[in-house]
Amino acid sequence: MRIQPTLASIGATALLLAATTMAPELHGSSAFEPPRDLADRIDTEAIAAIFEDWNRSDRPGCVCAISDRQGVIFEDGYGMANLEYGEPLRPDSVFYVASVAKQFTAASAALLVERGLLSWDDDARRHLPQLGRVDQAITVRQLAQHTSGVRDYFGLLRLAGSHELDYLDNAQVLRMLARQHSLQFAPGTLHDYSNSNYVLLVELVERLSGKSFLDFTQEEIFTPLGMASSRFENDHRRVAEGRVASYEVAETELRRYVKEFDVVGDGGLLSTAADLTAWGRNLMASAVLRPETLAELVRRGRLADGTELDYGMGHRVGAFRGTRVVGHTGSFKGFRTRLVAAPEHGIAVAVLCNADNANATALSNAVLDTLLPEVPTEPLAETARTSPDTVPGPIALEASQLDAWAGDYWAETEGHTRRIYVEDGVLYYGRDRTDSALEPVSPDSFLMPGFGIRITLDFERDAAGDRALTLRVGNFQTIRYQEYQRVDPEEFDPAGYVGVFVSDELDARYRIDSSREELHLELANGERAALQPVTQDLAVATFDNRPHALRFRRGTDGKVSGFAITSGWIRGLWFDRAPAR
Repeated sequence: MRIQPTLASIGATALLLAATTMAPELHGSSAFEPPRDLADRIDTEAIAAIFEDWNRSDRPGCVCAISDRQGVIFEDGYGMANLEYGEPLRPDSVFYVASVAKQFTAASAALLVERGLLSWDDDARRHLPQLGRVDQAITVRQLAQHTSGVRDYFGLLRLAGSHELDYLDNAQVLRMLARQHSLQFAPGTLHDYSNSNYVLLVELVERLSGKSFLDFTQEEIFTPLGMASSRFENDHRRVAEGRVASYEVAETELRRYVKEFDVVGDGGLLSTAADLTAWGRNLMASAVLRPETLAELVRRGRLADGTELDYGMGHRVGAFRGTRVVGHTGSFKGFRTRLVAAPEHGIAVAVLCNADNANATALSNAVLDTLLPEVPTEPLAETARTSPDTVPGPIALEASQLDAWAGDYWAETEGHTRRIYVEDGVLYYGRDRTDSALEPVSPDSFLMPGFGIRITLDFERDAAGDRALTLRVGNFQTIRYQEYQRVDPEEFDPAGYVGVFVSDELDARYRIDSSREELHLELANGERAALQPVTQDLAVATFDNRPHALRFRRGTDGKVSGFAITSGWIRGLWFDRAPAR
């Protein structure tokens, strides 16, 4: 039986954006007047129905707050804040809001720009010694827009042998980043979400302001906006009144997450739903930033080739039901958060959940759907372009037309393989354990239904007959695959790959050994994984439920001299073969 995969198996970016459609930048002309009766239009019964599945005394849940331009007009809690003590969620419950914190980190840097202490186009290496080994210029703007090429520290730490429960703070992250001398890609050429960017921005704010990041944000943002329950936390042992616990929700049991983690900037913020809507109101009429500064934060970024992003600086910019929305999501250790504002309608919605299976994006969109008036007569161009009404319906193809695309495909940037095959007259997109049926809309274009977002697969064949596949998740993620031929096991000699390999950027040692003609990869922490050959000098090991590709390189003597590892989050991290002892 095939199991329908989640969006996480398509791509991490798509998981965050599953219910949002890209749109033009936040500020622009509007064909309609914002309503002035928002409070009167709140349907409390409809909102309660949205959270009905969470409103139980034996489960974690969510808190929702709604604000108009003047202040909070609705807030309520559904489910439990702490199952061990039987405490229900309340409107003033304090959550860890994960990446929603990035909005405030970007705003902190923006305040320094206003004061002339910083420029978005400054080379960040000028302010940050941690980037001193990097030989390419990285602008502050590229850090804030996730286009810097700096590797994500979560991926680095895992490859270095750390466990998810190991203690971590900003100082440790910065020490690891200081070891990096290579980047994922040339700055400005790709958008690749990396939490490291925002740890570096915190360091920049502290160096240029002369204050701790906690004091700076408290004095410059939270206090002026009346966010009395909000504070960055760099000591998880601190008592925080009203703090909720978070949970892993399994089929037969609930398990508490443990947070021994004090990194701030990319996350690290404690807040309430009502407090977050104060920032939503700030996105409508800024109280802490100049209007032109705010516009810069929420303006969609561009890559060097002109490609427009759905991300500004610390803010995602998109559309919902034909109206512009801006905000951010957060997901970490069982907490799921989203703040979204529709400035032209004067609406801000915050949904904070303490269960790892909660979809805060879908829940906040459902709440927003009860508040928005009818879609404007003239829909936004981007919304019209991606409207389901404009998507062609499925067509019938001959068996030979489906067979034309069956084969094995490799994604270099993601480091994984995909198998395209035909079964019972249907073309399938095959993963490691879960496959998706595809619907043809032309002989070389297919849709992947069932995800609540448009996913397309476009096949092509070049003059030499080699095939390629481009997978697009909405307007947010594009993955390019090339056809490859699987290695013949009888022609594969594992002995040439055996040895010890070291990375100075990780300060880690890996070992490759073989038994019964099979290769195994031993990580820095002793964990082992089978190493499956893909082609000559390319193999994949799966650990943490994620494929990790090892592309081997040979020296002038024809022997393996090292490999570069790619795992989706981490690309091209180099390991040298250690000299034989």
